This record gives sequence, structure tokens and C-alpha cells, in this order.
Amino acid sequence: MSVPGATRITLFYPFLLAIILVSCAGAGTDAVRDESGVRIRTRIESEKTKVADILVYVEGADGDQVTGAVVVVRNSANDVVLLPFDPVRYCYAGSIAIAEEENFSISVDSILLADSIDYSIPHVRITEEPVLAQFRDSSGRSVLAGENLDGGEEIQVAWSSRIPGSVYQVSARTALETVYSVSTEAPQVVIPAGTFASGSSYYLQIQAQKIFGDPLFRVADYYSVATFPGSSHVFNCAP
Repeated sequence: MSVPGATRITLFYPFLLAIILVSCAGAGTDAVRDESGVRIRTRIESEKTKVADILVYVEGADGDQVTGAVVVVRNSANDVVLLPFDPVRYCYAGSIAIAEEENFSISVDSILLADSIDYSIPHVRITEEPVLAQFRDSSGRSVLAGENLDGGEEIQVAWSSRIPGSVYQVSARTALETVYSVSTEAPQVVIPAGTFASGSSYYLQIQAQKIFGDPLFRVADYYSVATFPGSSHVFNCAP
């Protein structure tokens, strides 16, 4: 009877030990990442083209950039790019092809980490510029009809909106300075009366952006932005 009992004990304890080791390894991995103090911040940008620029900042607990990490980026087409460390920008930098809707997979490995850190970041490419649909003053004089505006009236500007959740940067400037600038998610703005001087000429531009994350890295450790700067539209205000 002692032999069967001994056999059961011999089989049971290795199994129990394996469970304990696996559990400790999982907890240890999380603890090492937390204790290492490594912070990873990522910036992805594209403008009109089918290529995105990717910057990955790997910061150690002492605040210095980690220069010996291995940073790999994969796109939805399974193209893989190894990002080299750029000593000028002081980060891992490179470019990769993008589809209209991307979800980049990024992997960072370093001797400072117990295991590689894998994460993904979305990116939506803007393929068309905003197209003006309305540009007139409150009396109905329209730039699109070749008419001069009354700078003493409110100016109504509207444009096409094809990508949900886009942000638009609307600006008006002279050859020397910007006189109006606003950021909006709506496909139209009303420029206050008196913004433009009588007898003057201006340029209006609408820039479309699709943004994910936080450009200041306060709310999120990534910033992904696609930009399509629209054409400049020249307009005049009547004397």
C-alpha cells in the first residue's frame, strides 16, 4: 500500500510545483515591467501619402532614452520594419506603408524588460482634401460665385466631410499674418463679423486631420495623426 501512495505523491508534487512556477512567472513579468520604470511613447504621422513616419521613444527610469532596444513595426499587410535608433531625433524612427485603415503592431524588446512589450495603434489615412461647398457672407455674396465679401458681416464657410470623427483646422491669413484660426469637428464654421478688413485680400485653407491618442502624451502614450492640407482659396473683401 505504501508504494501506490508514494507514487501518487511523486506525481502530484511536480504538477503542483509546475503550477506555482507558472503563476510566479506571470506575476513576475508584470512586476519587472512596473519596477523597470521603462516608458514607451509612440508618434505616427502621415500627410496625403501612403507612407507613415513612426517615432518610438523608449525612456528608462532615469529619464534617459534607451538606445539598445529592438523596435519592430508591422502593418496590416504584414510588412515588417525594424526601426533604427536616430541619434538626431533621439528615438527609434522609420517609415512604413499604410492602408486607408491601419492598426500597427509594435514590439519593443530590451534587456531592461523581463519580456517584450507588444501593443497596437490605429491610423486612418485621409485620401481626399476638404472641398468647399459654401463660402459667403450673411448677405449672400459668394466667393464661389466670384464675388467679393463684406468684411463687416459674418462669413459662413462649409465643406465636404467624408471621414467620420475628423478634425478640421480652418485658417485665414494675409501674406504676412494669420488673422483667423479655429479647430472644429463640424464641417462648417461662422467667422465673426469684422474679422476681415475692407479692401483686403486673404487666403483661406481647410486642413483635415484624423487623430488618435494625445499629442502631449498626457492622456495616452501615443499620438497617431493623418493630415490632408486643403488648397488655399483666395478671396477679397469689398472696399
